Amino acid sequence: MLWLSRRRSFAGVAFDRDDDLNFPASMIKPRRKSEKNEVDTESIDAHVGARIKIKRESLRLSQEKLGEHIGVTFQQVQKYERGANRIGAGQLYHIAKFLSVDPGYFYKGLTTPSEAGFAEPQSPMAMAEDSDPSHELSQAFSRILSKRLRKKIVDLVNAIADSDASSRSVR
Repeated sequence: MLWLSRRRSFAGVAFDRDDDLNFPASMIKPRRKSEKNEVDTESIDAHVGARIKIKRESLRLSQEKLGEHIGVTFQQVQKYERGANRIGAGQLYHIAKFLSVDPGYFYKGLTTPSEAGFAEPQSPMAMAEDSDPSHELSQAFSRILSKRLRKKIVDLVNAIADSDASSRSVR
């Protein structure tokens, strides 16, 4: 039987550093495995982090600048973007506000196992680069500094989208 050694306290009883508190490894509860219908939390963290990175890069912001705004170091931002550290709801809200997106933006494209089928899950970075030119358009748009010109471009794109939608419904 495998025995583990713990120091300091157990069940509210303090122990000296020299004392060992031994108990069988079977007493340690293993991490709960997710149900078949649940999405693995680590993959959600990675997805949210990748979406933060995509948006941050599209706005040409550094990890340091984002970190300063939300009160963490750039190393912590790196961990968030890799999915190594989980982002709290309040922190995610502040990130969304700073990046000018709805907090739901970070969950866009997240699929449950029943929706994914037999295909391998695609990384958020690959989805953003392969699916359509919106990532490229967003990067180009973020380089336009004039608010007046940005407004005209948004109006133009909306007019094109409305025209395209109405022409599809006529067919």
